[in-house]
Amino acid sequence: MPTNQTTALATLTTPIARRFAKSAAGPLNWGHEREFLKAHLLKTWQLKKFALEDPREETIESIRSAVLQIAAMGLSMNPTQQYVYLIPRRLRKQRTGEGKHEYEKSVPFIAGVHPSYRGMSFIACNYANAELMAAEIVFENCQFNYFGPLKAPDHRVTTNASDRSWNKATGVYAMVIMKSGHVRAEYLDRSQVLKIQALSEFPAGMMWNPEKLWTEGWKKAAIRRVCKLTMTTCPQMIAANESLNTFEGSVFENEPEAPAALSAPQTHTDAGMDGLQRQMHERFGERGDDDRVPTRADIEQAFEANTFEAEAPNEHNEAGDAYLEKIGECKTLGDLEAVGAELFNFEAGDDHARLEQTYKLRRAALRI
Repeated sequence: MPTNQTTALATLTTPIARRFAKSAAGPLNWGHEREFLKAHLLKTWQLKKFALEDPREETIESIRSAVLQIAAMGLSMNPTQQYVYLIPRRLRKQRTGEGKHEYEKSVPFIAGVHPSYRGMSFIACNYANAELMAAEIVFENCQFNYFGPLKAPDHRVTTNASDRSWNKATGVYAMVIMKSGHVRAEYLDRSQVLKIQALSEFPAGMMWNPEKLWTEGWKKAAIRRVCKLTMTTCPQMIAANESLNTFEGSVFENEPEAPAALSAPQTHTDAGMDGLQRQMHERFGERGDDDRVPTRADIEQAFEANTFEAEAPNEHNEAGDAYLEKIGECKTLGDLEAVGAELFNFEAGDDHARLEQTYKLRRAALRI
């Protein structure tokens, strides 16, 4: 590790060493956790850049806060255990009229704390009097019977690999057996999971991606729900759920949203993500109104509105419109990925937010 990075790491961690010991809700050793933190930072280029190479105050403070949150959960940052992840996110979204280069140069990344479903299970069994916890995806060819929340479901899984795909997943359940012998089970059907995904801050992230870690997202949704219903007084679980509410949204209807962590005030416009959220709220209602999940037709309509009603950008208008047309013509995810590869090398300028959002809408429509 270069000297300048070693110095930056010491500057970052020294002020929180004593606070870590006071915050830790379990047998955590700061000397070990400091090395685990270093491993997380070195493997995540966004955090490495703004914390160790070109330190930014916002990034450093977010990492310090993240470490203390993890300590309050009683989880180790050991990368091999995969109990918790530090996920980078921009301090704020790109503003309308703000160039891509200017945005990426001036707006640093901050760290968000995401306990995994393994981490949630660890908290349940080590701090919340759970004897055993499990979560499993239900597929079309499984034999599955759900008997309500106070009895274990009957699940005979399909072991055929071709049957265990995202397209054939019909739901997910989590079950906890408390040390008292009581059982609690929660089942979410596919429509409920997709609604939770749509309401999360990163609906297109790896945790939901059908080609990557989608089983993590589905299992965690069910585990979060069963934990919130059975472990209401466990401080470690409360800390974990507060963090997940901030970055991944609620798993219940009518639950207040957690405040955005370390976010600058947002400028609300009708373009980009703010415009999409406005359109979705007008069409589907605010969070918790009903169990409805956007259909392909719904997303297609929002796609059309986002593509053609947004204010036309200036700097790259002609080239940007050409890419918007390409995105709209994609009929398969493979076609869309090919256009996405071109966009990666395209200097979008002021078109960046509109192109990115249109791409996400088309991808969502093709997946339904």
